Amino acid sequence: MINPFRIDIPQDELDDLRDRLARTRWSAEIGGQGWSRGVPTGYLRQLAAYWADGYDWRKHEARLNDLPQFTTDIDGQTIHFAHIRSLEAEATPLMLIHGWPGSIAEFLDVIGPLTDPRSYGGAPDDAFHLVIPSLPGFGFSGPMCDAGWTHGRIAGAFTELMHRLGYSRYGVQGGDVGAFVAPAMGRQDSEHVLGVHVNALVTFPIGADGEMDGLTESEQERLARLEHWQQEQSGYDKLQGTRPQTLGHGLNDSPAGQLAWIVEKFKEWTDSAADLPEDAVNRDAILTDVSIYWFTQTGASSAHHYYEAHHDPSAWAPREPGTVPTGVAVSLTQDVAIRRFAERDHNVVHWTEFERGGHFLAMEQPGPVRRRRARVLPLPALIVRTAASHRWRRYARTPGHPISDDVFIVDLRVAHRDKHSARQAALARGPVGVGMLRHRRRDLGAVDGDAERDHAGGLAKVHPSAVNATKSRASMLVRGDRGSGRRAGRGDDLPGVGVLVVQGVHRDLEVRLGHRGREHGMAGGSVEGVAVQAGRVAVPVCWRPAVWCRVGRLGRAGLARIRR
Repeated sequence: MINPFRIDIPQDELDDLRDRLARTRWSAEIGGQGWSRGVPTGYLRQLAAYWADGYDWRKHEARLNDLPQFTTDIDGQTIHFAHIRSLEAEATPLMLIHGWPGSIAEFLDVIGPLTDPRSYGGAPDDAFHLVIPSLPGFGFSGPMCDAGWTHGRIAGAFTELMHRLGYSRYGVQGGDVGAFVAPAMGRQDSEHVLGVHVNALVTFPIGADGEMDGLTESEQERLARLEHWQQEQSGYDKLQGTRPQTLGHGLNDSPAGQLAWIVEKFKEWTDSAADLPEDAVNRDAILTDVSIYWFTQTGASSAHHYYEAHHDPSAWAPREPGTVPTGVAVSLTQDVAIRRFAERDHNVVHWTEFERGGHFLAMEQPGPVRRRRARVLPLPALIVRTAASHRWRRYARTPGHPISDDVFIVDLRVAHRDKHSARQAALARGPVGVGMLRHRRRDLGAVDGDAERDHAGGLAKVHPSAVNATKSRASMLVRGDRGSGRRAGRGDDLPGVGVLVVQGVHRDLEVRLGHRGREHGMAGGSVEGVAVQAGRVAVPVCWRPAVWCRVGRLGRAGLARIRR
């Protein structure tokens, strides 16, 4: 069950926060050390004073509540998420996954460019439907219900969430923790995950022969940065990975302690050109993030995630490289990812290195979507580029959702009576004038020997085995019915375009194949699909295992493309 959710922090909790901040017992510090030993007391006192008396939680709570939010229970854990549908009907479903010390608030400034690119100078084809969950044990998904919430278990919960929302094809973007979870989703659900994009990816050498040969100067700097992190900046990782409960007592009782624990990362992990955290990320945005941890009491709960990751025996187990197309964004000032190491574990199809911005990319570089080459690229543009480079958009549609007034996509499972049972069919376009796919030169007389002939009308099934599309025409190789015995010449219409007959607005569907506007009988047994409006809809029919289909426009004609 999915339930609507609204953030409503009681006023007495806001009053308690102010009271606790006012009564903070501040620690002494050694002068002249700056940030080298942690957050300076003077800086923290000023930020805490603003949090208490200048920052307006209600304003930011209202902004968060502008997002449609929901909760659901998966594997015994409450999962909170925002679900923002684009006005562009052909938008691609995309999950955005935060990390630590992040929250759904870090994506507020990219929601507009991703869901409504028209308004930000982008193309409508670059729109996304967004699903933005809070990690288990984080924010409004907290506290953690039990032990064992590893990256793999979180990935399983998030793939289940996308299935509950009806998305059969979707992309995933993840940073920090999300950069581990997103690829895990691709491995677990490769049939449905179109592609993955990550930032703040961590890669390691494994001691293989020659893996360090020929590293560029930039890659050597990233290795040195990784070593510096291990020696000087990984204290939080060791504490949260070994004694999260002990640490949690302080985080849960002291807002000043919680503030220091998080704001240190906004100093160390943002663009190195920023002198202070608020020079890289808006101060109110930082405090909104900290406030979510404080009001939900998930400082300790989120720390347990590190313990789970450190004690997960499968984390370092050998595994096959991921096969899902993956894009990687690398901050040249903060990240440690090296392409050859990433390609060892992932199917990298897009790699972007940027000179500005750091770990919190969605907050540091929200920016508009623009198709241009630049050294500074905001997160939406990086996702769009990755999607375009491997055609995420072209193959993703929302099942049963109208693309326009006369276009539908339905993701079906067709139960045949032969070995082709339960193959996917992607049906689209109608109910008016789509035009047949034009045929250049293909044999329509050959019969698929595995097809049975006991379907209605005594006709064998027609199996389109390949579709290739160009800007001017499309061609399709099919096997037609046994009795046709004819060859189509150039320009003839194909019997690869069918007619979807919807028996009312329900799930009782049947598929028929058409040739020159005529029906040729039933093309399969029972069909289980998503209800669409009643009527006869001309559709391209694609019967191949695990294919992705795209339907677009060539003027007023229909276009189908299969990607194997």
